[in-house]
Amino acid sequence: MTKLLVLERNVMTHALPILLALIVIGGATYGLMVLSVMGSSTQGIAAAICGLAMAMLVGFACALLLFHKGLQRLRHGR
Repeated sequence: MTKLLVLERNVMTHALPILLALIVIGGATYGLMVLSVMGSSTQGIAAAICGLAMAMLVGFACALLLFHKGLQRLRHGR
């Protein structure tokens, strides 16, 4: 049981803030690429790749939150 607590603490204190920071940086980069005045096809491709990467990061963050909820339920026996 203590290994689960350590794992839960590590996930919530290390992985989630990093993921959220990457999502914010990715969102800002995506917004700058889309709103760029001198848009080129290279920027469009980069914006699409950035959007896909953001979607993957959001999915991974959601998976970590579900993992956290599962660990809480396991710890509390519900």
